[in-house]
Amino acid sequence: MSSITEIPVREWSTLRDMYLVNWPKDYITYFTIDHALKHWKENGGVSIYSLENDYEDGTFLYVSKKSSVVHFNTLTENIEKLKAISNILGNMRLQFVISMSKKFEPLIKYMETLANVKYEYEDNSLFYIDKEKALDLKIPEVEDIFLRLLVEDDGDTVNELWPHKFTGSVHFVKNLIRTDYSMGAFSKTSGDLLAWILRYPTGSFAMLQVRESHYRNGLGRLVTTAMTKKLAENGLDSSATILMNNIASRNLFMSVGYEEAYEMFIYRTID
Repeated sequence: MSSITEIPVREWSTLRDMYLVNWPKDYITYFTIDHALKHWKENGGVSIYSLENDYEDGTFLYVSKKSSVVHFNTLTENIEKLKAISNILGNMRLQFVISMSKKFEPLIKYMETLANVKYEYEDNSLFYIDKEKALDLKIPEVEDIFLRLLVEDDGDTVNELWPHKFTGSVHFVKNLIRTDYSMGAFSKTSGDLLAWILRYPTGSFAMLQVRESHYRNGLGRLVTTAMTKKLAENGLDSSATILMNNIASRNLFMSVGYEEAYEMFIYRTID
């Protein structure tokens, strides 16, 4: 029986770069590994597994024990190796399972059996814009508003107003701000943070929100545009993972210049 082995950190860049071939199809996989590689010392708790340290076909399983997130992929159509690797999870209770294709549905069911849990399926689309197009974006001037990158202290406000906050989520929010790009729109008069957008370790934009008192002032589009251009200026494409039924978000990102690239699947544990 083949043994499950942890891919050494020094080899993560090799695995990551294998997922540049089908771009932007493998955007999420590339940036998930890239973020882990850049921040493994400070974040800890991330492991990437293969069988017998053989990942020539791109087959791997990523586990973040700190955030209870699993991501996996393979450059082949065969998922049997992934099934074998997923045994490392045992009865681990996961918060999110990020899947890139319907071909992985049997693997999800196998993982449910392993942990004796049920995962709730969310149908999403990945919206994408390449850096060349993003560099041409124009950032409008809005009266009494200035833009800047968020700092960790801003995480208290972001978390307090986040509809999905949970016990300890302020640490999660501040970690996102510390380890990746973010953008905020602030009042020149009061200095208050009025709108913001962050970026998940998957490379996808996260937690876009506008204070209720400033709805319909174009601030959501403003921070999205500014964040997209900021990434482009640093040589990065941008993406957002949006629920199929979230028409408002879909329209907002398309108004900036994003296009719907492909369907993806996120599973949450059912309590």
